[in-house]
Amino acid sequence: MITELRYPFPVVTPLGEGLVLYVRDNGPMANDTWLVALDDGRFLHFLNSDCLSVGNATFGIQKPPVPDVGQPQSAVAAAAQRLSGARP
Repeated sequence: MITELRYPFPVVTPLGEGLVLYVRDNGPMANDTWLVALDDGRFLHFLNSDCLSVGNATFGIQKPPVPDVGQPQSAVAAAAQRLSGARP
């Protein structure tokens, strides 16, 4: 099932920051897939475990550091890195 988000929210991915546009539910025993519009204009899919919520100053939540793109955390992140033309 795909859930389109009425209000996209910012996340940090292995390839940079972006906005989540929709989430695909992969079932109860699987990682969900998020479509993220990256700040550089690309639209890529990431697993739930590859995305970090961006901080919220209202509640004192610090923004997490951007992961090192040299070491992808999953097969999806590695494929996205190859598609982006980034070098490992």
